[in-house]
Amino acid sequence: MARPYRVISISTYPEDLAALDAKVAAAKRAGWPKASRSSVLRAAVAALDVANYAGERADAEVTCG
Repeated sequence: MARPYRVISISTYPEDLAALDAKVAAAKRAGWPKASRSSVLRAAVAALDVANYAGERADAEVTCG
């Protein structure tokens, strides 16, 4: 049985979308042929440590791994 899902819309900057697409391409090159924007975003959400998240605060720069 297929897992239920919802289609959503998000706003993002072009450079962030390009970075996401680059991660998808890298995952496919690494042997994950079904990698997608959704799968990369799910992995990022799962890996997010909210206690150390700088987020959108004006006084902090967001960095990843």
